[in-house]
Amino acid sequence: MALILTGMLISALAALAYQFDLSESLGAHPWWSQQTLLIGVPLGLAAALILRSVIPSRAIVWGAAIASLAAMIVAKYGRTQFAASYAEDVLAGRLWYFGWIAVPAALALLLSLLTHHLLGTYIFKSRHTDR
Repeated sequence: MALILTGMLISALAALAYQFDLSESLGAHPWWSQQTLLIGVPLGLAAALILRSVIPSRAIVWGAAIASLAAMIVAKYGRTQFAASYAEDVLAGRLWYFGWIAVPAALALLLSLLTHHLLGTYIFKSRHTDR
């Protein structure tokens, strides 16, 4: 039950971010800002389902936090280099685009693990909160 509620909560947050175009206001290109959410969030949710059964939750949470920070840094670097090259640097453009796919993926992974842990611990009183 906690897994279903977690997926619904993350999907609702993604829908709000899509509606208000949050990624564009944070630095994504206007042409593909919403597309990155549609690609990244399902990847993050799928990664949460797969990794949760293999690796303990604490390790995944730290890994997702580091991955989201790294994705933001890569996206910012790609954006500045792409703009500085007057849209000539293809690698910087790809770093910008794929960095912005990785940002919602890593954040969806992180938020899904945290909400699943909180729902399992405090609402459903699950015994197995570490895995």
